[in-house]
Order: sequence, then structure tokens, then C-alpha cells
Amino acid sequence: MDHQQALERALAEVMKGCLRIQYHPGEKPPRIGASKFGGRPHLPAGFAWPWYHGETLYYDGKNFTKVPVHRPLSFLCQIDLAEAAPLDKTGLLPKSGLLSFFYELDSQPWGYDPGHKGAAKVCWTPAEETLVETDFPPEEKEEIEAAAGDWVLLFQMGTVEDEDFELMWGDCGCIYFWIKKQDLAAGNFDRVWLILQCG
Repeated sequence: MDHQQALERALAEVMKGCLRIQYHPGEKPPRIGASKFGGRPHLPAGFAWPWYHGETLYYDGKNFTKVPVHRPLSFLCQIDLAEAAPLDKTGLLPKSGLLSFFYELDSQPWGYDPGHKGAAKVCWTPAEETLVETDFPPEEKEEIEAAAGDWVLLFQMGTVEDEDFELMWGDCGCIYFWIKKQDLAAGNFDRVWLILQCG
């Protein structure tokens, strides 16, 4: 057996226990407790929304400095484990309940630093719990929505390709240059903020 075959066999062994979930738009709002991506999560009443208390790097146009971060985590998705159980060949997942995933999407900690603890959270809600559609923390939501109105998209750039040249951001992603309206009016282009998003 050569190295390629050995690698393929090892990967196949690892993949035996994997469940692959593919997103597709729904035609109607999902039932409470159904698997779904994004939107408002289905959580028990009185659920304590997870927050991240850590650090991120801030670039002022010349230098990077560490600044404290105190933000609520973003809701990513939830999985109905009763639906997943028949597909779980390992038998390790709970047979019922809801598994909800959260992550700090703003600073997107990579997880290599112990200080990133708390940047992601997984919550399991037993099936007997009553679930309700839950809003983002109201005080933070209002603050974010108010601040979002101050920003405008200055420039967006995707993959650039030619016969012998390719410039790609991550995995076929885009970069977005954002700037506050007051900085744009004043010509303070050194205060732009870049976001990279890719699949």
C-alpha cells in the first residue's frame, strides 16, 4: 500500500462518524426546535445569552494594539438531535434535544490562544424543555443597529483572474472596505475598516 492509499483509507475511517449538513433556504419559517441556520435561536425562556470577554487586535492605520472585547456571541445554527440521531453512526450524540452553536463573529478568534476561551459556545437543551424564539440581547442590539448606520461600504473586491494570474481572498471570498460617514466626509481614509468573508 502506498502513501496515497494509506492516507485515503485513514481519511475514510475518520469520515465514518461524520454528519454532513447542507444549507438550503426554507419556504416557510421553521417549527420551534427545528434544525436551522441563523435568524433567532429557539432557546428556553430566561436563557442567559453567552458573551465573550477577551481581547482583539485593533489597527489604527500604523500599529496593532490589543483592545478588550465584551460582546454577545452571534447565533450560528441549531440542530434537532432527534433528526440527527439515526445518522449518528458513533452513537456519541444525545438522542434528542437541541444543540445550539454560538461564535464571536466580529473579532473571529482563531482558537490558538488560551485567551480565546469563551469565543464560542455550544448549548444543549433537553427535549423536555419549552423553547421560545429568542431575540439578540436588546441593549446590545440597539447599540449595534445605531452604530451600523454610521458606516458605509466604500469598496468591495472579489477574486481577480486572468490567464496566468489569480488574486483570491481566502477561499473565493471578498474583501470589504468600510468607513464611517463622518470620516468619509472629512477624507480620513486612514480610518477604514476591512472585513474579509469567504466560504
